[in-house]
Amino acid sequence: MKRQLSILALLAIAALPLTAADNPGKADTASKADVKSGTVVEEIIARINNHIITRTEFDRSEQQVQQEGEQQNVSPQEIADKQKNVLRDLVDQQLLLQKGDDMGITAETDLVKRLDEIRKQMSLATMDDLAKAAQSQGVSYEEFKENLRENIITQKVIQQDVGSKITITPAEIHKYYTDHRADMEQPEQVRLSEILVSTQPSPTEDPKTAASISDEQRVATAQAKANQLYDQIEKGAKFDVLKTREGYYRSWDHQLMQEMYTSRFKPTGEVKDRWDLFTMSPPVPDAKQSLEVIAPTREENNCTMPA
Repeated sequence: MKRQLSILALLAIAALPLTAADNPGKADTASKADVKSGTVVEEIIARINNHIITRTEFDRSEQQVQQEGEQQNVSPQEIADKQKNVLRDLVDQQLLLQKGDDMGITAETDLVKRLDEIRKQMSLATMDDLAKAAQSQGVSYEEFKENLRENIITQKVIQQDVGSKITITPAEIHKYYTDHRADMEQPEQVRLSEILVSTQPSPTEDPKTAASISDEQRVATAQAKANQLYDQIEKGAKFDVLKTREGYYRSWDHQLMQEMYTSRFKPTGEVKDRWDLFTMSPPVPDAKQSLEVIAPTREENNCTMPA
């Protein structure tokens, strides 16, 4: 399918300006003055069957790649390389959308669910609040919904038309692992976690009170609090780790004891959308067992970090 998309992309590219004279019957596209003068309303840079890609769409997508790259601290060269593929990606997306239309794929139900998930993630009460939040950030809510809908459709097409035809046998998985075992090996590592006890004034602290407390006093207070937290952790104090059971640090090796889960890919027929890829097992160990049954014992653990 990738070969077909690339060929069609090459055939689709056409640097043709769309002038008012091209669509003289559409009043919303150009005025009569535009028709007579031949003023360029929009530039077409690609045609894909009955759909066009305009210069505005291209520039917007190119700018989006730039912004995303800057947010992710990507090098200028990598951003430039991605921008070279913007037109191809736009063409590929339209081909997938047209394929989705041919397959009768709709995204309305999934769109409503996804918007509701976003609303909940942003702790907003209603969908109207979500629309207002988008507008306050300078984002067109209708354009946002349309982009989301198109993403859902393209993912469904890929899953149904491509993913369902991919079959990987256990033997192929084993061979890949054997051939790439060296690539998966990693050196021993130490992972550190920290609890920050600040010596700075609280944002809600009264300015007069804050000014009356010296830096030495704040450091001493923070040190006392840190010592208290350390003693609690050493004694196995439990705390919320966003799982069914609370976690704690084991005193003799400072390993975090917590529940674990296993996941597996869902069969293609059970996948509802692009986020619905995995199914999770119940937490292990079960509620009647100690969390330490899945952790290394003293004999198995080579950790020599002093307490």
